Parts: sequence; C-alpha cells; structure tokens
Amino acid sequence: MDRGGLPLRPVVRRATPLLAAALLTGACASVAVHGIVEDERGSPVITATFSLRPTSGAPELAHAAAERNGCFDLYERVPGSAREYTVEVAAPGYKPLSLTVPTRRQVLLLVMLVSDSSGQDSSARPITPAERARLYGVPCEPPVMGGRLSLH
Repeated sequence: MDRGGLPLRPVVRRATPLLAAALLTGACASVAVHGIVEDERGSPVITATFSLRPTSGAPELAHAAAERNGCFDLYERVPGSAREYTVEVAAPGYKPLSLTVPTRRQVLLLVMLVSDSSGQDSSARPITPAERARLYGVPCEPPVMGGRLSLH
C-alpha cells in the first residue's frame, strides 16, 4: 500500500523484528534456582520443598522437591516486570528459609537447613565455580558418556 507516495512495506519489514524482540524481552523472564540442600551434618534433606512466589507475597507460582541426593531444580517462566522473586524452603523438623532470587540469572546454591531445636538459622550461599563439580556437578548433573547423556 502507498501512503503519500511512500511504500510502507519495507518499513514494516524492518520494524517487525525489532518490535517482536522488544515485546519478548519485556514480556517474560525466568527464575532458575538449582543446588543442594543439606542439614548441619552435611546429609541431604530429602523432605525439603521449594516454593516460588512473587516478593509481594502473591500465591505460589512453582513448586519443587529435593531428590534423594539433596539436589533440587526450580525453574519457572515469570512476567518480565518483576526483577526478584521469593523462594521458600521448608522441611518437617527444620527451620524454614526464605530467599530473594533475581530473574534472568541462573542461581546455584548450597542450602543448609538446621533443626527446629537449633540456636542457628537455616541459611544458603552461592556455590562457587571452584566448588561446582564437587558439590553440585557430581551428584546432580547427569554424566555425559561417549557423547550421550546418561541419567543416573
């Protein structure tokens, strides 16, 4: 179509990818939290559960549970408008933990839950690159053997 002698088609073709990219990056994001959950002795807390909520306290968006080796993965696509979400960690007999995690970044954590009778609080810290293979990689990531992915 022509508007005042100027063709619209090339302008629309150039603008469409830019508009689509702007809509996609602003419209959605994700929260990705992975790691190991242990007690104060270093044993896996297999009863631990993880709930993802907006920091405003709105209803739960996603839920995950620890595996028998203590590994956990919590991933959820979320609206792009919020930059942080809350992850609540709970297990019977242990003090709960609430963490604020960012969107658009993968978070790898070592979570330590302490017993209800402990004088300490449950805590979490990032797993460093130097610790990744020993703490998370060996027990949690499936090994690649002969070019093929092997699930434990």
